[in-house]
Amino acid sequence: MIGRSFLAQAFALVILATMAAHAQVKPELVLRQLEQDAAAASVRNDTEFFDRVLAPDWTGIDVLGRQIDKPMALAAMKSKKVKMLSLQIFDVQIRFLKEDVAVVTGRVTATATFAGKAGTVKSVARFTDIFAQQQGKWIVMATQATPVKGG
Repeated sequence: MIGRSFLAQAFALVILATMAAHAQVKPELVLRQLEQDAAAASVRNDTEFFDRVLAPDWTGIDVLGRQIDKPMALAAMKSKKVKMLSLQIFDVQIRFLKEDVAVVTGRVTATATFAGKAGTVKSVARFTDIFAQQQGKWIVMATQATPVKGG
């Protein structure tokens, strides 16, 4: 009996340790996946995705240095003046400022076409996204993108 009780306690401790490890890793994995999902949503021109993950008061600085807000970003996507052909995220780094606030940086390469213009445009940028967890979900509070010459 004592041996069985000890094994049960040891097993319970292993389960708790595993759960604690996953709880610490999970937010990072969620944020990495959100970045990949955002890239895929850009190619699909999925405004519903961005309506869900951008905070109501989200603000961004685009690669041309213009400040934009959520309604402007969604309107630009709905206009379909730009068609993302591909968008890939690399070199993602995540820093937690608090348990529910994170800074995500990385590099993005994009290929797009513009309505009324022939050919495609390829670009590379570095980005910063500020995430906050609200009501159990991670949302983007702010975004900044800087073009990188030569990739």
